[in-house]
Amino acid sequence: MKRSICKLLVMSIALIVLMLAVAACRGNGEDTAADVQPPAATPEPPVATPDPAQVEPEPDDNNGIPAIMNPIGTLPIVNEPVTLSVFHGANPGIDFSTSPTSAWFEEQTGVQIEWIQVPQADLADRRNLILATGDVPDILFSGVGTHATVFFYAQMGLFRPITEYIDPFAPEMQRIFEQFPGIRDDMIMPDGNIYAFTAVDECFHCTMPQKLWIYTPWLDELGLTMPTTYQEFFDTMVAFRDYMPAILGVPHVYPFVGATGGRNGVDVLITPFIPNTEGSRFLVDNGVVTVSHNTEQFRDALRFLNRMFEANLIATETFVQDVPSRRNMVENPGPPIVGSFPAMWIGGSTAVDIADQEGRWNGFRVVPPLAGPDGVATAVYAPLMGNNRAVITNNLPEELMPVAVRWLDNFYTEISALVSVQGMEGIHWRFAEPGEVGIHGGPALWARKALLDAGQVDNVTYFQANPNFRDNHFRLGEVANRDIVEQETLLFDMTVIQEPFRMRRDQIMPVVIFDEAQSAEVSDLSVSINTHVNESIARFIVGDLDIENDWDWYLRELEVMGLQRFIQLQQQAFDERVARLGN
Repeated sequence: MKRSICKLLVMSIALIVLMLAVAACRGNGEDTAADVQPPAATPEPPVATPDPAQVEPEPDDNNGIPAIMNPIGTLPIVNEPVTLSVFHGANPGIDFSTSPTSAWFEEQTGVQIEWIQVPQADLADRRNLILATGDVPDILFSGVGTHATVFFYAQMGLFRPITEYIDPFAPEMQRIFEQFPGIRDDMIMPDGNIYAFTAVDECFHCTMPQKLWIYTPWLDELGLTMPTTYQEFFDTMVAFRDYMPAILGVPHVYPFVGATGGRNGVDVLITPFIPNTEGSRFLVDNGVVTVSHNTEQFRDALRFLNRMFEANLIATETFVQDVPSRRNMVENPGPPIVGSFPAMWIGGSTAVDIADQEGRWNGFRVVPPLAGPDGVATAVYAPLMGNNRAVITNNLPEELMPVAVRWLDNFYTEISALVSVQGMEGIHWRFAEPGEVGIHGGPALWARKALLDAGQVDNVTYFQANPNFRDNHFRLGEVANRDIVEQETLLFDMTVIQEPFRMRRDQIMPVVIFDEAQSAEVSDLSVSINTHVNESIARFIVGDLDIENDWDWYLRELEVMGLQRFIQLQQQAFDERVARLGN
């Protein structure tokens, strides 16, 4: 932090000079402020008020752009050397200062970077330490923290607002906000300012994370069609249980196998009864914040799941095993024994080998969202939300703010996303050739060229530590072979099936911001309530709790734990967001 040391020296010298000047004025030390008489004011001649029509305007300095910078939209950003210090975390073997990506960006922008690197495992602690001591660099990359964290340090004056710099110096951020106004709204803090640069990763299949995969060769073997309702799914699982063991020559099969964690567990089978969002299961109904897990619809879902469990349709392992253990069941040597499983990403639960198009993995397809008792089918929706990928600190001199903003904004360009996330053009990726097709089936944008060998350390990319912009046009524009089934094309096609059923955006709890005290309270309430809910779900399903006799106890425990206070805090923050944004 050379600049901080220089600041300290300058302040010390200034203080000494001031003390000497005061001592000289006081003489014998008896003078006080009341004794010192100001010199008589000398009357100044009257100043004529010029005619505005005859005033020559001051010449605009490069259209408001500092002389050190080149016009917006051109590279390099600066026309004379500028160095910024950037704090980030990295895994062993990674050194941004020697990365070819860093050299590429420095050549493109003209901005030199003093990288301050800490071990990724210690990132949060080291970040908190430098913020506590005030010994901060110019910019913080990855690990900036939550919105509450950013606003807390912004209020202390450690993070600079970038609001007034966006229009003149951040054209790429403006483009993002126009395309995704919800992200802009997420980034506005309670004081009306924006402090952080976000990262946009529009992972299409991630936006509908609850996916129920079913082994279609079993459907074909039994002459069954894809289930469309929760009862049809139940009947299909019964058929798997009753007929597949004899056909396969095995003692038994597992019709449905889950794993710990919402999207890998039973949540996808609760959603037919009530939209069962992830985390704390919040819902928004006409501006009113609620939860799903204290409703009669949720209770009906648990009744249904208990019925499935009692019928030996849900594997007991669902409530205790992790995803790798579940994968071992799916990949059982010999004949397949798993009929269905929930997972956002198929590759975590079965070995995907596109060279083996007849492999077991290619027999799994997503069940369309199942209609519930009311006939409505719903796909839980996880829309893009603003996050905090980089901030500018008060260590940066005010005159360099436009440079820092332009440097960070430049990461949002298409070429910058390719380089910072994929690597070097011609080595790790290339632009698509005319006629090549992307994952989405339309014209492709880019293609991978080289993949790292197993165990090879990647000291090329920034591991998404930097702000970046990868929307569906970018991610789904990767060259794909549509003549075969690939993992990414399969995920895309399966998500397209879900899309017509996805929740409305206004049903989803948006990003809300709490102060420091509220954040601690919300965190404590979240842990205790979510633990009680998740444990109770498993206990109701396996019969350790009786859904008829123990439901009232379950609800009372939620109240004792502070569910109403939890909802109240969320509603208050939601209302403040609405008032702040005017929508």
